[in-house]
Amino acid sequence: MKSSSWQNIFSNCKQATFFLVKKSGNKLPLTVTIKLFLHLLFCNPCRQFKKQSELIDHLLKKHYTSMHIPAGNQLSTEKKQKFKQLLSNQQ
Repeated sequence: MKSSSWQNIFSNCKQATFFLVKKSGNKLPLTVTIKLFLHLLFCNPCRQFKKQSELIDHLLKKHYTSMHIPAGNQLSTEKKQKFKQLLSNQQ
């Protein structure tokens, strides 16, 4: 690999945090997963962000399930698709 490719993997925290957030709802492609893994090996702030995000996700899921919200209070399929499209356009 070129040194600029390695530098890109290790120095792009904005992209790493974006994929960490996206990962919580979707499975990431293998190449992205590997790049993210390598980035996290060397970037302590992103590892901390990952831990905090996982904790927040866990607490929100726990809170959501304890609220017993009726099934009718969910996003429509159309709105879910729109959110997915907006997320994919951010890459």
